[in-house]
Order: sequence, then C-alpha cells, then structure tokens
Amino acid sequence: MLMTKLAVNDLHEISEYIAKELREPKTARKLVGKIKETVMELSEMPERYAFVADQYLSPGEFVSHRLAVTSCFVLLTKRS
Repeated sequence: MLMTKLAVNDLHEISEYIAKELREPKTARKLVGKIKETVMELSEMPERYAFVADQYLSPGEFVSHRLAVTSCFVLLTKRS
C-alpha cells in the first residue's frame, strides 16, 4: 500500500494543526501513526473496512473505505 503525496500532505497538515494549534504534539504523533497503521492494514485485509456508497465521495472509477481510527473516521479513496 502506497500513500499519495496528497495523503502524506494531509497527514502532515493534521499533525501540524494538532501539535501547534492545539499544543498537543504527542497526541498528533499518536493519531497520525494510528491513521497510517490503519490504512496500511488494507493491503492485508482490504474488505475489513466498509465501502462508502456515495457518488460524491467515491466518484467514477474510485472506491472509498470508511476506516475507524480512535474516535474519528478516515475516508480512504483509491482507484478501483
């Protein structure tokens, strides 16, 4: 499983916001680590997380999964 540059940038922005704006660098590292770990699990068990049946979130040739990560959800979109 590879993460796109856009996804890596999004994770960086999330981390920066939590670490700097909320002043919780430890929480930022833990959350981003958990998100990466959960996303990488898809390479072993791609059906583990529910597909999202929404044309806006999964347009055309893309497929999205809804991943539970702690108390938040991540939407992972990939080409089908």
